[in-house]
Amino acid sequence: QPSGASVVEKLLTGMKELPIGSIVLWLQEVVDGRPNVVRLSAGTKSFLFDPVARVVEFHMATSAGRSVDLHLPLEKPAPNGRYFIVFIWDNSKGARLHVNDKVSADGLGG
Repeated sequence: QPSGASVVEKLLTGMKELPIGSIVLWLQEVVDGRPNVVRLSAGTKSFLFDPVARVVEFHMATSAGRSVDLHLPLEKPAPNGRYFIVFIWDNSKGARLHVNDKVSADGLGG
């Protein structure tokens, strides 16, 4: 079983090096009694899960240099305290962000 550090390293490598990719996460609002703020940043891509500000964000630049900025609110707390999050990118087209049943897209169909 890989450690947390090696999982994060693989996610960051994928975000930086894959021209087309997706990452699926199950994230809890609170871990060990503290807000579970998750930030990933690699190359032109960045992801933020912020249960304090109640937002999920994904940002990237396409290969043509266009900025893609996706935001979705964390609505009322998830029944099990966890959120199902998917972000998908295509460096030539754009990205799509899913938080539970909500979708935000720019350049990729929703």
